[in-house]
Amino acid sequence: MFMNQKRFGYSCFVFVITILLLNNNLRAAGKVKIRDGMMVSLNYTLTANDKILESTVGKTPFTYVHGAKQLLPSLEKELNGLKVGNKKKVKLLPKDAYGPINSKAVEIVPLNAFKDTKSLKIGGMITHQGKGRTVRATIKAIDDESVILDYNHPLAGKTLIYEIEVLEVKPSKKG
Repeated sequence: MFMNQKRFGYSCFVFVITILLLNNNLRAAGKVKIRDGMMVSLNYTLTANDKILESTVGKTPFTYVHGAKQLLPSLEKELNGLKVGNKKKVKLLPKDAYGPINSKAVEIVPLNAFKDTKSLKIGGMITHQGKGRTVRATIKAIDDESVILDYNHPLAGKTLIYEIEVLEVKPSKKG
């Protein structure tokens, strides 16, 4: 009988400690702010020109390490200090996102420079090696003799609107 009471007492002690730790963790979760080195999970919807470009709502949340240069610097700055449950709408002008459209980042390439011309489509992307790195371009036009390639980022010149909800903030495994 004494042994069962001792086990029961120990079980109650463990249960109470677990509840206290869990309660402290839950209270702390709402107080932890986004800062460098934190692992952040969030849902977002990205729009430009009133058109939804991407959304994680109803899908797997986006997770990143704050301060690890995984986001646009201007967006990361807007997320500093947010906590779990916070929602924020962030407007990034082109200069704070992917820059203005650079008219010099357009090239006319002879059609015969491409091996498979049948797969070329206006609006499609091509990738090739240039100056020791992989370069992407959008096909803007095709005619019988040439292809016009645009090397601007597809979101260059656009004002981006992010609607964000912070789901989780915790120390990253590295820090």
